[in-house]
Amino acid sequence: DEKRTAAAELTAKHGVWNVPTLILSHYLFTPRSAVAAQLERPEMRWVHPSRRASWNPDADFRLKRMTDEQIKLLGATLVEQKRQVAALHAAGARLLVGSDTANPFVVAGISVHEELALLVACGLGPYEALVAATRGPAELLGVEDQRGTIAAGKIADLVLVRGNPLEDISATREIVGVALRGRWHPVDKLHEHLDNVASTFEQAAN
Repeated sequence: DEKRTAAAELTAKHGVWNVPTLILSHYLFTPRSAVAAQLERPEMRWVHPSRRASWNPDADFRLKRMTDEQIKLLGATLVEQKRQVAALHAAGARLLVGSDTANPFVVAGISVHEELALLVACGLGPYEALVAATRGPAELLGVEDQRGTIAAGKIADLVLVRGNPLEDISATREIVGVALRGRWHPVDKLHEHLDNVASTFEQAAN
């Protein structure tokens, strides 16, 4: 605990930005016995069949030589990672949201919502988790005058949700629509695009 705290404080002192990608460990250490259940998740329709096939531990260079029991044991690393994130947060270190999409069972789009929930579970407030996904990246990239917050004159890239994510971070999933470069995309149209993607992948599988 002392070493973890000291490392977090040193990280904060030197202004180091941190992207924990907790979602990677959350899914990477999925044993063979649980692969079928993961592939039943609704969002798997949006993942190309060849990509889904590569997510079997037997096809993963990191896991293929391990037994299911060894893979399950590695899953305990997520517990320590959460402790590290909590220590970084307590020390005031900067955190960013990332998901490392394309790793096993990490689905583009959905994974960001999952990462937000994991950060909140580490002790961040919903507002702090949202900053790590919006204003924080803009500050790191030096474009906070254009992006990262909603203000007059900034690029209109934003998501409108039905609930209040400041009260419950899961409200980020209740999407009404997305504005991209100032153009509005209602959620029903976005679902049409996703359905088209799924149909294309189903045809490829057949």
